[in-house]
Amino acid sequence: MAVTKGAAENRPRPGIDPLFRSAAVSHGSRVIVIVLTGMLDDGTAGLVAVKRRGGVTVVQNPGLSLLASQSEKIEEMLWISLRMFEERKNLLTSLAADSVTAALKRKSRRQAKETQGYIDRTRAMLLDPRSDRPEDTLTRVKALMAEPRKAKSAR
Repeated sequence: MAVTKGAAENRPRPGIDPLFRSAAVSHGSRVIVIVLTGMLDDGTAGLVAVKRRGGVTVVQNPGLSLLASQSEKIEEMLWISLRMFEERKNLLTSLAADSVTAALKRKSRRQAKETQGYIDRTRAMLLDPRSDRPEDTLTRVKALMAEPRKAKSAR
């Protein structure tokens, strides 16, 4: 069954509530509705209609899907950050090798070493074999963010 056009209800068009209500009216207790994710209350009215007609309703716990989604986004951003840090380190290493002045060479090497620290911390977090649960990923990220940054040496 597909709804391709219809009035906007609870923000999206076509709304899922009209689909669920029409299924409840048409098929009564033979309807099974499963809501995996939703936009706030989208689908709630339709679920009530299905339940009133004797249908079966199943709703995913929104807290767990939100946590898993956040965890995936954080991991994606960490991989991007890792690639960026590695590119920065490579650029700084090349700059140090090609530097004409000793001061620029030292500065580039120091920045490359600092960047390597970020690479090591990020890689360790991403490749931590302890757990793949979203809760653990968020805990590791929070711990990393709470770690005090080492003070930069006086210039």
